[in-house]
Amino acid sequence: MVAGDGASFAVRYRDSGGWNSLHYACARGSPDVVAELLKVPSDLTARTPLHETALDKARASGCNTCVALLLEALKAGGPHPNCKDGGWHT
Repeated sequence: MVAGDGASFAVRYRDSGGWNSLHYACARGSPDVVAELLKVPSDLTARTPLHETALDKARASGCNTCVALLLEALKAGGPHPNCKDGGWHT
């Protein structure tokens, strides 16, 4: 689903409403999409203008699998190996 050099951009991109791909996938309750998006560097703490994270969106959608995937990624306790600044940001 998410592949190639544009994958990281696709995850980092925010629309005019301030949402990124993870926000949308979690809000729609799409665990397969969330799992794919988590394979590339992404800011798991990115917030919408209403200060909602992807985890907030997953909880609101009732998608327990999405919640579990995000908690697992956060629990991994470190940045994605491709993150440039040593944090969750790419």
